[in-house]
Amino acid sequence: MLDGDDTVASVGVTRMRLSVAGRACTGYQFGAVATHPARRGCGHSRELLQQVLESIDALAAPVLLFANEDVRDFYPRFGFRPLPQQRYVAEIALAGGTTLPPCCDVANARDRARLAELCRRAAVHDAQFGAGDYYSTLLWHLSYRALRAHWLDDVDALAVVSEENGTLHLHELLAPQRFDLSAVLPRLARQPAKRIEFGFQPRHGWLQTADAGEYTGSPLFVRGLDTLRPGALRFPDLAQT
Repeated sequence: MLDGDDTVASVGVTRMRLSVAGRACTGYQFGAVATHPARRGCGHSRELLQQVLESIDALAAPVLLFANEDVRDFYPRFGFRPLPQQRYVAEIALAGGTTLPPCCDVANARDRARLAELCRRAAVHDAQFGAGDYYSTLLWHLSYRALRAHWLDDVDALAVVSEENGTLHLHELLAPQRFDLSAVLPRLARQPAKRIEFGFQPRHGWLQTADAGEYTGSPLFVRGLDTLRPGALRFPDLAQT
C-alpha cells in the first residue's frame, strides 16, 4: 500500500508446494505483514490483508503464517486459527572435532544450482503437514543466518546445522531417500554434543526421537486447513518466511 512514494503497509506472499493429509497442493505463506509506525491504528494492514485474502480465496488455496507474540489476537479476525507445533529431540553422544563435510557456499552459482536441484528432489518431511521445493526461502536463511550447510555426497543429501550448549541443531535435512542418519551425525559436530534437536518433524524414522513439548518459537496460524488438528506437527523451520 503506497502513499505517493512512501510505503504505508505491506504483506509478503509466497506461493508454496504444500503436503496436507498426504496430498500435494498449492498454498500461500504470508510474511512481512507490517504498517509504518507513523500510520498505525488506521486499519491499513486490515484493508491490505482483506484484499490479498480475497484473491487467494478465489483460488480456494490454504494460507499459513508465523506471527509474533504481539499480534496473536489480530489474525483470528481474518479466519486464521493457531496451530500448536512440537519440539523433537534425540539423545546421542557426539565427540565432535572431526573433519566436516564440504560446505554449500550460497555465494557460488554452482552450489546454488545444486541446492535448487536437490530441493526439487528432496522428500517432504511430514506428509500430514509439510512443504517441498522451498529453495528461495531456504536460500534466504542460508544467506542471512549463522547456519552451516554441508553436502553429504555419499548419501545425496544436504544438512543444515548449528551448535549450542551441547546440542546439535539439525535445522534441515534435504534428501530424496532415507539413510542411516546416526552414521552421518558424527561428521557434522564441531563440538561434543549430547542431543540433537530437529527443526522439522522427523517422520522418516531418521532416529529414535522424543517429544520435547510444545515449540514456543513464532506461533503458527493457518486458514483453509480445516483437516489439520493439534498434534505431532512441525512445519520446517527453514521453510518459514
